[in-house]
Amino acid sequence: MIEAFDGNLYCCINDVIYGLDIIPKHAVVSKVFDNIKAEEKPRKVYIPNRKHPWRSQEFYLYLREEESKWKKFVSQQSKSIC
Repeated sequence: MIEAFDGNLYCCINDVIYGLDIIPKHAVVSKVFDNIKAEEKPRKVYIPNRKHPWRSQEFYLYLREEESKWKKFVSQQSKSIC
């Protein structure tokens, strides 16, 4: 380690001279040496279109379920009218 007359610190490794900086003790992370991770954005949820095989199958199941509910509702309405 080499200290210059102006107070700068230098280090010589394999005949290459590097300038050293003093890191304050109160700094938790170094802005120079540590990579600061950017906040991850929430991923956008992919919703396949209606013609997609997975989506169409689910849609048909939904229609079957709603059809049975509709039939129950109509039968209850017809009983209450009579």
